[in-house]
Amino acid sequence: MESVLEEAAIKYKDKAAVKIIDVNKNPEYAKKYQIQGVPTLVFLDENNNLHYIQAGKMTLEQIENIFNEMGVK
Repeated sequence: MESVLEEAAIKYKDKAAVKIIDVNKNPEYAKKYQIQGVPTLVFLDENNNLHYIQAGKMTLEQIENIFNEMGVK
């Protein structure tokens, strides 16, 4: 999963922030977004409002589709 996120981070370097957060070390994120399993991908807009949340793995294509929905090209 990390390799897909690393690909997305490189591809969208100047357009979106892609971060990997360990919820065991940062439990406040698990609580805030009600994360019950890992991996969980959380997509926030530029104002940190929740746009989409997905439990489980995603492909680069799926991540790109979410970015496109958010207006990130």
